[in-house]
Amino acid sequence: MVSGSDDGIVKIWDINPASQNINSLFAQINTCKRKRCGIRALAYFKVPSKQYLVTSHLDKTFKVFELKGDKVLSETNTAPEGYGIINSIYFVEGGAKFITSDVNGNLSVWDTTNPQKPLKSIGIGENVSKMAFLPSKNQVAVLKKDCEVLAWDLNNNQLTKLHEHE
Repeated sequence: MVSGSDDGIVKIWDINPASQNINSLFAQINTCKRKRCGIRALAYFKVPSKQYLVTSHLDKTFKVFELKGDKVLSETNTAPEGYGIINSIYFVEGGAKFITSDVNGNLSVWDTTNPQKPLKSIGIGENVSKMAFLPSKNQVAVLKKDCEVLAWDLNNNQLTKLHEHE
């Protein structure tokens, strides 16, 4: 489990019931060295051979950390032009990619190891309240602030309206 705070500190917790250290702090990472960079969204992905952490910040940047145990192996900072504060992050495809949504209505797919520009992006014109990845359909379900629900098909980059608030 991971937690983030307004001071930019991320904590990774060991919550494995089989562990002797249940609910103990596994790692602590300072993601910011300056003020006004509090964490707005984060995602953590771990398999035996990979461990990644993505954090988004108030200054419209996001950071991708490659980790090994409690050590940071690499850190990539990205501040994509035209993007707002990222409010949702989901890992997909075994951690090889992640999906983000921002307050400006941008939905994007990023390469975890080279996140300098999105692999795929689409704008919906307004803030995304929530999103979820549907792996069986390779789609992202999106809830907009006006309660409209959309599906973003990653195969053909098309948006489909699923529900409109009445």
